[in-house]
Amino acid sequence: MGHVETVITRVVLRKEVLFYHQVLENSLDHLLQALYALNHMYFPRRKRIEEYINEIWIPVKKK
Repeated sequence: MGHVETVITRVVLRKEVLFYHQVLENSLDHLLQALYALNHMYFPRRKRIEEYINEIWIPVKKK
């Protein structure tokens, strides 16, 4: 077993609250960063959506 595994095992056995708090904080930080990246890519702000819509050229047939 490596040093990191030994430290984690010791922390879990001692039920150290600060360790769990740090792990939760880091996990939430990574999750929020991923959501921000996805939001920026897949759900652009309204102004950018309007620019995309204005770039679309659809010919209108006259009667």
